[in-house]
Amino acid sequence: MTGVSSTTRRLLFICDDDGVRCSMDGLLPDWTVTVARNYLEGIGEAGSGSFDAVLGFVGIGQAQLTDAVAGLREAFGDGRVLLCCYPEGEPVTRGALLCGADDYVICPLDGAELVNALVTDDAALSEGGWGAGVAELRAMGSVVRELGSSPSTLLGRLADLVRVSFGAESAAVVVHGTTATSGASDHEPVLREAIVSGGQSIGHVALGCSASGGFGDDVADRLVGYAGLLGELIEAAGHQRTYRELAYTDSLSGLPNRRYLMTFLERLLANVARDGGEVTLLMFDIDYFKKYNDAYGHKAGDEIIRGCGRLFRANCREHDVVTRFGGDEFAVVFWDKGGRRVEGSKHPSNVIPIIERFRESLQAHQFEHVQLAEGAKLTISGGLATFPTDADSVESLIDRADQALLRAKQDGKNCVFLCGEHGSKALGREGAAEVG
Repeated sequence: MTGVSSTTRRLLFICDDDGVRCSMDGLLPDWTVTVARNYLEGIGEAGSGSFDAVLGFVGIGQAQLTDAVAGLREAFGDGRVLLCCYPEGEPVTRGALLCGADDYVICPLDGAELVNALVTDDAALSEGGWGAGVAELRAMGSVVRELGSSPSTLLGRLADLVRVSFGAESAAVVVHGTTATSGASDHEPVLREAIVSGGQSIGHVALGCSASGGFGDDVADRLVGYAGLLGELIEAAGHQRTYRELAYTDSLSGLPNRRYLMTFLERLLANVARDGGEVTLLMFDIDYFKKYNDAYGHKAGDEIIRGCGRLFRANCREHDVVTRFGGDEFAVVFWDKGGRRVEGSKHPSNVIPIIERFRESLQAHQFEHVQLAEGAKLTISGGLATFPTDADSVESLIDRADQALLRAKQDGKNCVFLCGEHGSKALGREGAAEVG
């Protein structure tokens, strides 16, 4: 940002996502940004000694991230190494902090947040007319922007805020047993104050020694005020995370909803289009669902919806995404977390056993409010489509899978069809796997 430094700083940006790379344009007017298309290229550039900081993008299913970050740290020495990711990539990105990364930010990128993360020394914050009060406001702005992020990220920002605001060498925030520190980590705290939220103590904030040689007489009272502010911010963050989870969660089944599916697929397909690989989408619904509702009531229908979600979740891989699309229709995303598939393997044929396990568990499941006739079984009809073989966008992938589902319904239900010119049956009423 203008005024951060009178000397142009240089950033190495490691990013193979065109959308994220373009979003950087204009965000750091006082920085010269050099782009490396992958971590191997970035490690080579980082060792040149030409950069003030490194920012690496972490995509969905980023392969060998820990090795890449460790190599980047070795090449860059003590320089600032920052990562960025989409919200769903936060767990793996946070893990990379143990391998040499200093911090991370969440996409979409924000210029002020980037500067706060890239320039951590107080001298840099005060160059060009930035006073201590402005640095405090900027730190506060970073906290506000992170209210919806993970608890560990938010606590880190709160620790930064306290350290900058008090001009301390270090600060720590401890909440529910989780600790976040800012600045020197080997100093004993000189002041500590409890953080209270909802009338209960949830942790404490600790302040290290003054960076300028001593605190003012009001430092204890100020820390009490800051502890109260931190409690309110943590409570607000909890509410915001709850609201976001509700926006992306189906209230009946507890599964991600259609809104989440569309957002997830947009990012996933963009990564697969760039890196290679496949994504297979299963659309399925419950055969004769309306009759169950009419015969046994909506309580039985709700039980079937919840049961289908739990059973499919139990039978698929941990990283596959099971969603409720609407009504009695579900959508399941099968994708390869490690990148490209093993050469020669077929994506649909690899998901068929998962679907068959689900069908068998559904037919064997005993529902409390559904009394089926002897020999009758609860069944589904489904359709499978694969990106990029059958579709070139999120909308077309859903449409092609839905068309295959329609073919399954027209064929008499209790089967799964593959998308294709004529539509081949992947699983029939006898459960035979027959991939065309």
